Amino acid sequence: MPRLGSLLARVFSAVPKEERTGISMGNDAGWKISGIQGSSFPEFLALLPSLLPQDSVLYLEGTSPSVPDVITFLENHRAVATSKVARGTIWPRPKILHIKLAADVMRELARLVEGRPTYEICSHLHVYRDRRVLLEWYDAFFQPLELSRDIPESKVAEFCQHLGAKYESSASI
Repeated sequence: MPRLGSLLARVFSAVPKEERTGISMGNDAGWKISGIQGSSFPEFLALLPSLLPQDSVLYLEGTSPSVPDVITFLENHRAVATSKVARGTIWPRPKILHIKLAADVMRELARLVEGRPTYEICSHLHVYRDRRVLLEWYDAFFQPLELSRDIPESKVAEFCQHLGAKYESSASI
């Protein structure tokens, strides 16, 4: 007999507890970035490859079906090797896409999302590599973005300068 929680999750199209686990930043956060505006989302995407290793994977959670051209583009650029990322959305069941973090892909994605509300593109955004989360952003544009301590401060500072954002060491928080 299924557990009541699993049954309710199926009935209401929610994500059961056992499906919500996966890799996360944990205690590896080295930097907190705040002040990135939703209007700078295209620039944010275009800058990601300069901040993070090229063989990383961009994880988008909660992509809206109201952006079919964006979804088609993302599905055509799926990452081959992916990891299970800890979900941030439990209801309704979110659409999840893992994308190659390549400069040309990010530039084209930035062009596609220009002028669109960020909530149509994702609710949660992460970047990982080799089963390690390098960037974690639950509730994108509403909560601070966290970066791995492996990202050099010089790269973080340049990234933030381009976006008009602020950063601080997670150790000082």
